[in-house]
Amino acid sequence: MYLRTQKTQSSGVAGLCVKFHRGANLDPKDKIGVTHLVEHILLHASSPYLDNIRTANGEFQGETTRSETSFILLCPSEVFKSCAENFLNEIFFFHPSKKDLEDEKSTVIQEIREYSHDSISVFINEALALAFDERQGHDPIMGDSHTVSSFSLDDVFSSLKELRKVQNAVCYAVGDDVEFLHKYVEKINTNIILSFGNKEEGLVSPMFHALSTEQKKSSDPTISSISFIFPLPDIASRDIIATSMLLTLLTTNRGFNLKGELRSVVDGIYDIIVRPLLYGDKCFIQILTNVGGKSASNFVTMLQQKLRSLSNFPASELEALAETQYQYVHFRQSLLFDGVQKSIRSFSHMPEKQESIIELPSHLDIHIKANFIELVRSIGEEKNSVYTVQQ
Repeated sequence: MYLRTQKTQSSGVAGLCVKFHRGANLDPKDKIGVTHLVEHILLHASSPYLDNIRTANGEFQGETTRSETSFILLCPSEVFKSCAENFLNEIFFFHPSKKDLEDEKSTVIQEIREYSHDSISVFINEALALAFDERQGHDPIMGDSHTVSSFSLDDVFSSLKELRKVQNAVCYAVGDDVEFLHKYVEKINTNIILSFGNKEEGLVSPMFHALSTEQKKSSDPTISSISFIFPLPDIASRDIIATSMLLTLLTTNRGFNLKGELRSVVDGIYDIIVRPLLYGDKCFIQILTNVGGKSASNFVTMLQQKLRSLSNFPASELEALAETQYQYVHFRQSLLFDGVQKSIRSFSHMPEKQESIIELPSHLDIHIKANFIELVRSIGEEKNSVYTVQQ
């Protein structure tokens, strides 16, 4: 398990986040939803570790995505050591009971019923089904009620064994006394490897981000949801820094103002989300938005034109863009320890293995620059892109 700590000036609060680079994408086909259920159980079980944290006024939460499972702790600084040790013991060593399993199965089934009526969630799944030709009858993270109700303790323990491989994990800690964690994490690494006897490299993959559902007022009473999905070429051989640079190009106004220019010519755009997707060994970029219904076709045309312009940029302009995006990747990494809550989530827009980059080069390497330019041109060419519009 990677450990990154930062000693900060005392703010009265300390934080810890453990991210496992294993999410719902790696659930067995007949066990979709078991990772999400495990996350629920670990944070809601009848456990002395959790009771100790609650007694110390600590707070904790979790999140399961397609590619990651995260556990977050916030607590008063003066009790951080005891809370952190209890939290890590819960995540890595707690053994749930049958009652814990049955209680959380009921909770998850209720969550599935509520989620199935969310229009944005339904659209995202439909867009993915059309792009990848794999229409599913269940939520890809939570699964379906029938499957969840069938899970046994053996299923939970099997999922826990895979999740707890230390090579899957990154631990972030921020506070005014965090040095004790180095020895404690070393102990966890040793115990987990001895328990499972598996030192294979963990699977690291991009975060799967939720689309904001915030609605804004518009003169157009109808709403269209739009999805564009673009494949990235040969991602397995690519420098992850170049991929991060591509994401910053599409999500900020530094050198290529995608959001600003589209909003200036298309009425009623609510938000534009750009996120990485991992399917098998291939990586894709997805652009999501909601617009006023009458502006949907205009948005599609303008987005295609804007992205196509990337292919026509002179090489000198793309090299200048590379420098700009590289500086921003440096800036985003520096946010990691900029505060407790911000720090533990500051890599949310970074793709594969970004968390494991301890030191970035001080200058943009020629190979990173070449990879970035090739990625940009591939997006501009729009080869094999798929877009979906739904009112």
